[in-house]
Amino acid sequence: MPVWLWIVAAIAAVLLLVFASPFIALAALIVLITAIVGLARRTPTWLRLRSTGVAVGVVAASAVVLLVSGGGGGA
Repeated sequence: MPVWLWIVAAIAAVLLLVFASPFIALAALIVLITAIVGLARRTPTWLRLRSTGVAVGVVAASAVVLLVSGGGGGA
């Protein structure tokens, strides 16, 4: 691929992340809250987490995504 195409793709990806980050942060917040409720009540939620280990992983991953996308929205 030519270098100019890489540059255009990188600029498009950065712009997409900046403009879509509020929606990504909202989705991550919904998943985070649902996973925490599932862990606290130990009941199945719409996420259908199979074990507490998976639920902890989902909580950690969604918290990271929320922090990263929230930081990107302020840029």
